Amino acid sequence: MGPNWAHLVRFIGEEDGQTHLGEVDPNKYPDVGIAILNGERVAVKLIKGSIFDGRVTDTTMHIARLLAPIGIEEVPIIRCMGLNYRDHAKEANMPIPDVPVVFIKPRTALNGPHPAKINVPKIAQDGSSDYEAELSIILSKTGRDIPESEAMDSRTASGPFQKALTDLVHWAPSLCLPPPSAPRIICKLELSIMAMWCKTQTLGPGIGAMRNPKIVLKHGDDMRVEIEKIGTLINEVYYE
Repeated sequence: MGPNWAHLVRFIGEEDGQTHLGEVDPNKYPDVGIAILNGERVAVKLIKGSIFDGRVTDTTMHIARLLAPIGIEEVPIIRCMGLNYRDHAKEANMPIPDVPVVFIKPRTALNGPHPAKINVPKIAQDGSSDYEAELSIILSKTGRDIPESEAMDSRTASGPFQKALTDLVHWAPSLCLPPPSAPRIICKLELSIMAMWCKTQTLGPGIGAMRNPKIVLKHGDDMRVEIEKIGTLINEVYYE
């Protein structure tokens, strides 16, 4: 039997301090990432099982801390796509690839939403810390040589995904099932939130390293990835 949840979160429960899965009511909390940032007491229905077979119960719990919707122990690998849209290839002065450009990140790179931070190590505090915002998909089963007509049968859910540095990915305040069709993805970078003044940039297609002038992550910046019908992934940049 498959899962019956529609808006899943993984969290530490206010009631018992343990890690749980829960179902968020999107009518009460249309953006759980923003709700948690604003200090709202978010109630969820407890989910029994995993993200792949979880069933929503009648038990109500409250979120003490929001986590990535899937734990490291459940992630064998993180596969990423390079040059996955024409504007990106154009800005990088690279040809449109005939086959997907694929690279991987280790599962230990997985991190969560606010209050988790984007930790930039000293070696990367040289103006090279770039950003990217994408939609991620969790696969529910293994496979090989899957026909395109059957590919979507292997997905479980989707959520916002933020790549920063080579060893760090921040992933989703929540998951949505079924995944939204052709969702709008918005990336916002609020520069130096600790400063006396702030300048918020809604970033268009592309990556910061290819812009003129170049945009990189700085200490105190507020990084947000918003995907309609799913929510907003929020992380502050922290220079170690």
